[in-house]
Amino acid sequence: RKISAERIYTELTKLLVSNHPERLLTAYECGVIKVILPEFDRMCETPQRHPAHYTNVGLHSLDTVRTVKRMSEYGGTAGFSSEEFRYLRLAALFHDVGKPDCRSTDTEGIDHFHGHAEAGADSVKKILRRLKADNATIDTVSRLVRWHDYPFVPEERPMRRAMHKIGADLIPLLLELRRGDLVAHAEPYRTEGPENLRKVWQVFLGIRSRE
Repeated sequence: RKISAERIYTELTKLLVSNHPERLLTAYECGVIKVILPEFDRMCETPQRHPAHYTNVGLHSLDTVRTVKRMSEYGGTAGFSSEEFRYLRLAALFHDVGKPDCRSTDTEGIDHFHGHAEAGADSVKKILRRLKADNATIDTVSRLVRWHDYPFVPEERPMRRAMHKIGADLIPLLLELRRGDLVAHAEPYRTEGPENLRKVWQVFLGIRSRE
């Protein structure tokens, strides 16, 4: 409670970009997260009763953090800088931060989270401002959270629309975040989804090569 926001942010990002970001779960189990990052505490208390998921929102997010790579798995990329990797890991942690407030359950007992991406983008701005993050981080991470569920289609016209709507600069980071998110899902999402994204990536590379 007496540690500065700047110090908390520094230590949080160091943990997230390490080889063992899942150790954030220890902070949750010890009650530390409830003090320094109450939003993540709520995520760990929010179930996901849905065929696409096998765990709660918080654990799914940690699985996504772990899955997001410093080097993209798509062909033809040079990988991400340390700054871009920090953006990715932060976005992976917070990509579903809007779910606790957007959760609804249908008559069959299936949970839905309509509008969670937009709500999450607003929430992550508030969180990162509270933690005294720099403006570039706030802008990039909130944009990644806002678009993390974008329905990419592996065709040139839809890809050009996505580049215009989202920003071509964000596409490589967004595709890696989306891949990590899908791999942290249950089957068949974890295998079929990334394969479709590889096709999307090839279309994106083709467009960029002609510009």
